Amino acid sequence: MTNKKADYLRFFKPCMIAVGIVLLISIILTAIFGFNKSVDFVGGTQLVVGFDYAKPDIDIEREEDFLTASRAVDKILLDNGARVQSFQVQGEYGTKSFVVTIYDTKVEKVNNIRVDINKRFNNSAEFHALVEAGREEEIIGKSTDLTLKTSRIDGYISSHALLLTISSVIFALVLTMLYSFFRLRMAGGLTVVFGAIIDVLLTLAFISLARIQISSYIFAATASIAFISVFASSSLLFRIKELSRDIKYSSYTNYDLANLAVDKEWHKNLMLYIIGFIMIAVVGLVSMSLLHLSLVILAGLAVVMGTHVFLTPAFWALINKTREKVVTVQTEESRTDKSAEVIEIAE
Repeated sequence: MTNKKADYLRFFKPCMIAVGIVLLISIILTAIFGFNKSVDFVGGTQLVVGFDYAKPDIDIEREEDFLTASRAVDKILLDNGARVQSFQVQGEYGTKSFVVTIYDTKVEKVNNIRVDINKRFNNSAEFHALVEAGREEEIIGKSTDLTLKTSRIDGYISSHALLLTISSVIFALVLTMLYSFFRLRMAGGLTVVFGAIIDVLLTLAFISLARIQISSYIFAATASIAFISVFASSSLLFRIKELSRDIKYSSYTNYDLANLAVDKEWHKNLMLYIIGFIMIAVVGLVSMSLLHLSLVILAGLAVVMGTHVFLTPAFWALINKTREKVVTVQTEESRTDKSAEVIEIAE
C-alpha cells in the first residue's frame, strides 16, 4: 500500500540538484569576495562627534538641530566614501554625542572626515584661527576638536576563531550522531547529521549571497541553526518510528512511512514556525543592532522547514532499505474460566 495522499519525497533529486548549484555559486562568490565581515573581524574606526564647540548654532538636544547634524555627518561620510557599520547616540542630557563606527582605518581618510566635521560645526576661536591660517588640519587632537575622542578599533575575531567554531559544531554533530545510533539506529544517526550539515551550509550560503554582514553573532547563529535542525530531525524520526509500530501501516514501505510522517509533522509544526518567524522579525525591526542576526535566523528557519519536508526524510528512506516487521500480539482468553490467566502469543 502506497501513501498516495502526498508524495513529498519525489522532490528529493531536483532539490538536491538545486542545493548543489546554490552551494557551488556561494562557494565561488565567497572565494572571490569573502563574507561581508563586520568591524568585529576586520577592525575599523569609532568616530565620536561631540558638539560642545558647535553651540549655539547646533545643539543636538533640540530635535531640529539633531536632524540637521545627523544628516550633515551622514553626507560628510558619504562624500568621503566611508562605509558605515553603525550610527548611534550616546550620553545623557547636555553631553550627547554621535558615535559612528566605520570600516576605514587609513589615517589620511579618517583625518579628512574629522577635519570636514570640524569645518561644518566647530565654532571655537582656536579653529577659526587655524582656518584663517590655512592650517585647519591641525585641529585634530586639540582640546577643541569635535572628534577628539575618536579611536581605532582592532578586529578581535580571527579566521582561526571562525574555523574553530565550525569545527566545534561538526564535533557536536558527530557526538549527536553517535547518540542517535543508540536511539534511532545507524540510518537515524546519519540522517540527523545530514540534515544539520545541509541546513548550516545553506544558511551560510544565504549569508554570503545576500551579503548579510557577519559579526560575533555568527557563532551563536550557526549553533542555533544546527540545534533546531537536530531537534526537527529527531522529531521526524521518532514520528516515523511510532508509525512503523502501528499495525495499520504494516504494509507501508519506509518511503511511505517517511511521506506519512512528513505529512503529519509539517502540519503540526507550521504554527510553531510561523510564530518563530514573527517573533524574530519583530526583534530585528525593533532592535536594528540585531537586524543581521534576525535575518540569519529567519533564513535558517526557512531552510530547516524546507529540508525537513523534501530532503531529510527522503535521505532516511534512501539509506534505510530494511523495513522493521510489525509484531502483532493476540490474546487468548479461557472460555470456561473467566478468571484464567491471559496468554499472549506473538506471531
